[in-house]
Amino acid sequence: MAIIDVGKSEIDIRLGKRDGKVYSLAVFGEVTVTRSVNSAACMRLTVYRDQVTPEKGEFIAFRLDGVHDFFYGTIEETSKSKDKVELTCYDQMYFLANNTYTTSYGTLTANELIVRMCDDFGFSQLDPPNVAATEYPIQNVIIQNRNLLDVLVDALNITYRNTGKKFYVYDYFNNLCLDSGDNDSTLKVNTCVISPETCEDYTYKESLDGFYNRITVETKEENQADRKKVVAEDKDSIERFGLREYYSQVDAGENIDNVAKTLLEDKDFLKYKMSITGQIGEPRVLGGSSVYVDFYGDRYRVREFIRGWFRVDSVTHHFKNATHTMDLELTLLQMDDDWERTDPII
Repeated sequence: MAIIDVGKSEIDIRLGKRDGKVYSLAVFGEVTVTRSVNSAACMRLTVYRDQVTPEKGEFIAFRLDGVHDFFYGTIEETSKSKDKVELTCYDQMYFLANNTYTTSYGTLTANELIVRMCDDFGFSQLDPPNVAATEYPIQNVIIQNRNLLDVLVDALNITYRNTGKKFYVYDYFNNLCLDSGDNDSTLKVNTCVISPETCEDYTYKESLDGFYNRITVETKEENQADRKKVVAEDKDSIERFGLREYYSQVDAGENIDNVAKTLLEDKDFLKYKMSITGQIGEPRVLGGSSVYVDFYGDRYRVREFIRGWFRVDSVTHHFKNATHTMDLELTLLQMDDDWERTDPII
């Protein structure tokens, strides 16, 4: 199917040289920007080779439609031919993931941790920082020859399993941000509704992979007698799908009852997934964003009953011939209406 009413997009890509001079770049062909959950954004593009040839380590800034600061990063790889240069660029999340350190922070919340990382290792953040309060204190945060992004993601996972609240880290035009997927002003993108009319094609996947209906959580004490153990289960789900058990160990300071409850809610939920191609572009969409999907009924020969909020696991923005489209990998967060009908259209 063909999408309709795709607006034209103006791209403005600038090269920052180490001497402080800034140049506009003429782009050849397509520009892509890929953003995944808790990962560095990657921009790939080809530019004409002239007297201002981009080089590794130089800065790239991408502004969209004159108002959206869309990407800022460094050139990490070049591939040169006679007339063109292919560039691969990453934002500063790349340096979080590719530098290892050893240090100790004691007890911190995840939001305090990211602010300390910015202060200690020279990363940029918004002023005031766009860092949501995660509230849960994580005991004995130690970085021992690990990259900072892994440590931060671990902190977010600990926060989630103790509070049930999901937070994501991302870079906004060279500023590290930490936010909840439910925040309407940032990650919850109410301006993006995916439907048969707005995309070219889709794949809808239903799988029991990663599905569990009994959770066993135990603390990590070396002495077996000192360990605490909690079991949470969904008897209706066990009857329907059979017993599927998941075991996890947590640190002694964690709330073991909350962990068991959160893990059951998370894993006793079918992870419906969708792959979307050719969706009308929306600059706000990135890894961790929430978007609304409406594939409900028999419109445009699409015979599905899918309607609800999905998390963006990964999005690739495509800019070509002044048109902005997106390819997305999505996971269901919250279903609406009569999701699993027993009388689907054939």
